Amino acid sequence: MILFAGATADGSASAESGWETIGDIGQTVGAFGTVIAVLALLGAMRSLQLQRRQTHASEEEVLRAMRYNLMILALQHEKYLPLWGFPPSLPQEEMALRAYLGMMFSYFEAGLRNGRMTERELDQSLSNLFHIKVGRDFWHDHRDVYLESGDPSAVRLARIADRHCPPASRTDEPAAGPHDVSRTRDVTGNDPG
Repeated sequence: MILFAGATADGSASAESGWETIGDIGQTVGAFGTVIAVLALLGAMRSLQLQRRQTHASEEEVLRAMRYNLMILALQHEKYLPLWGFPPSLPQEEMALRAYLGMMFSYFEAGLRNGRMTERELDQSLSNLFHIKVGRDFWHDHRDVYLESGDPSAVRLARIADRHCPPASRTDEPAAGPHDVSRTRDVTGNDPG
């Protein structure tokens, strides 16, 4: 009996140690499974964010295409231009130019938003654009719309445009841009001429 009792005691101790090991392994596997589940959930959330962003971009593209088609129709049939909100006192040619400028600024904004246009490219385009009066007039009339839109790309576009056509410079003369050497002073502060 003593032999049997000793064997049972040794067997119980060994079995108990085995169950502890199995329990530890189970906890480790459970923790690992939880980590995998959390990672899968994070991946699903990221996927939903990307899908939402893609859906928003698609909706925006549809709106831009509709606007583009309507604007092309208005440019081809100038009688529709006043329907876009241009003052009826403007000559038809200036309405057409302003409509085209609106499409350009929409392109600039989309280029900034999607990273397809650099600030340097935009600087050059705007510098050239604001050398013509209709470009400056368009910007002065529409600047606040971009600044107050709340859209980061529109506000960024407005800040860049303001470098070339400041709000206070409502004159017939183009503002000095970074590429306009004729309006700069030399290092002594004198006009170069």
